[in-house]
Amino acid sequence: MSRRCSGEQIDRPEEPPVPNEPTHRLVLGLSAAMVLALSSAAVTAPAQAAGDGAAARDVLEVEVRPAIATPSGVVTVVAEYDARHRADDSEDSGDDSGDDSGDDSGDAADDSDGAGGSGDDPGAGAPAPLSTLKAPATGAVALSVDFGDGSAPEAMRVVGSAATPKAFGKHRYTTAGTFTVTVTATPSTGTPVSVPVQVQVGRGSARLAGADRFETANRLAREDFPTDGEAGAVLLARSDGFADALAAAPAALLAEAPVLLTPTADLPDSVHREIARALGASGKVYVLGGEGAVSPAVVTELEASGYEVVRIAGRDRVETALLLARFLVDSGARVDEVVLTGSLNFPDALSGAAFAASTDAPVLLTAPGALDPRVAAFLAQLGPVRVLVTGGTSSVGDAVVAELTAAGHRVQRLAGADRYETSAEVATELFPAATTVVLATGRNFPDALAGAPAAGRRGAPVLLVGTELAPSVREYLRAGAGRIEAVYVLGGEGTVPAGVLSEVDAILGS
Repeated sequence: MSRRCSGEQIDRPEEPPVPNEPTHRLVLGLSAAMVLALSSAAVTAPAQAAGDGAAARDVLEVEVRPAIATPSGVVTVVAEYDARHRADDSEDSGDDSGDDSGDDSGDAADDSDGAGGSGDDPGAGAPAPLSTLKAPATGAVALSVDFGDGSAPEAMRVVGSAATPKAFGKHRYTTAGTFTVTVTATPSTGTPVSVPVQVQVGRGSARLAGADRFETANRLAREDFPTDGEAGAVLLARSDGFADALAAAPAALLAEAPVLLTPTADLPDSVHREIARALGASGKVYVLGGEGAVSPAVVTELEASGYEVVRIAGRDRVETALLLARFLVDSGARVDEVVLTGSLNFPDALSGAAFAASTDAPVLLTAPGALDPRVAAFLAQLGPVRVLVTGGTSSVGDAVVAELTAAGHRVQRLAGADRYETSAEVATELFPAATTVVLATGRNFPDALAGAPAAGRRGAPVLLVGTELAPSVREYLRAGAGRIEAVYVLGGEGTVPAGVLSEVDAILGS
């Protein structure tokens, strides 16, 4: 059964002072073993793709996790073969998340309890049932992988049905560089197909994108948790409101969990599959926000699939953020700084979430004109802390800063003339030595929300971009040339244009 974290626990005056012991975050086990059935197929040399590259990708999908690997780190190659040439497949465009308004004023209707709207996705439909992977029929198809570094091609480990097998390969690169990984599927009858995919080792840039905001978040989850079943939990937030997922970024790192997105009414099949991949057959899913944000039907579906569901929901977005902050404290995190941002809009808040995730700092929300009393009470329990205010006075007013200062907190405002300059200011002040950066569109929030925990895991800032680089972002990148080694771009070319990435690569000499 699901359990609900009540907002009433936040304001209890008898709570003891917050402990100040250090916390130790678990390190991701990227090389954790996968228990998979070994394919009996023999290793074959890579064959040429049947027809053009697009035709090959219609029957053979290949993904390398992570897309940017560290030297001596383990890379996982995943291939899915479907000779039926599914008619419902399409190239990942990553452009769905570009449909939101970039209005800085935000939308107060997307509170955690969802009172202002359903957030339904009319194209979602009912999720298809999930099937258990089974060993394929011997000889149905042989899948092999050439890792592109001169090592011999290897047979891939295969699970799944004979018609749609899923194959895995692992490899450890010993030198840095750009390598072309080629997966070849050789059916017992028919023409072999091969699909090449590049992997960057040591340094480089990679675009993480899906066909929509849900699949982009799924792709981020696979980048951070490449081995099936290795995630400690999953955090699930509504896709059409920024507040809950924003405040969840630090908790995602503490719980070793990806942040996935869902419409309010129904869980997309692709998200259900990613939960099953990340957790396995059982595990914990934290649902963020009330029933108006993520419906009871989503919870029921997850519970029916064997997952323990814990709903974290306050009376509004401010209280839900406080509950997530309490989650950090109760988990033993040492909290000596917090990120405070306005509750009514997303752009300034996006930049601060990555820093919060990297340092176990809670993300707290307040109305612009006055400090929310519940936030003031939580900060009083912590004692004097450093408060990083992201955004200008339209997001968090001077009166809020004055109240925080009077209460004994050390306040620093990080703000620029617009959302892009604010992201560069946050990067300059809080990530002066970053070796990785994450680029996300500043026009909307879904990609950056799912990307904030990924950025935090890498000690990387989230830099907001438009159809071109803002001068302040360009200046930060130029100052980091020779130091910045990895660049992640969130979303497809309709969200972050190819020209933006080309300019970044040119600045950094990638």
